[in-house]
Amino acid sequence: MRRLSRLGLFRICLITVLSLPLLLATARAQQSQWEALNQQLSDLYGRGNYKEALPVTERALAIAEQTFGANHLNVASSLNNLAEIYRMLNRPEQAEPLYQRAMLVAERSMGSESTLLAAALNNLAELYRSKKDYTSAEP
Repeated sequence: MRRLSRLGLFRICLITVLSLPLLLATARAQQSQWEALNQQLSDLYGRGNYKEALPVTERALAIAEQTFGANHLNVASSLNNLAEIYRMLNRPEQAEPLYQRAMLVAERSMGSESTLLAAALNNLAELYRSKKDYTSAEP
């Protein structure tokens, strides 16, 4: 019985070790896809094509969450980008919680001096300003 358990454990370890290169290659491919989507988003945003940018940004966020985990800097960046697209589409009710989550993730992953945290906070303040909600913008 003991020998069978060791054999089973050995098989599990072997499968894990053999699967690692495939998992790493998949993660690299997803990171490349995330980067390409962000470049596409940047181009669309720069041209003012916010409606067209929305599905690109949503896909980038989904890939970031899947690839890097919910509390990664890239997720914070994707959240901020999606919130910004919603803000530009005049959909503040969808943008606000995304900015707040982006700030939380940025602070957790990079600390309170993070430039991404500052950018998301600035964007949230701009959202409040555009809604004339000055009370919410106060610290």
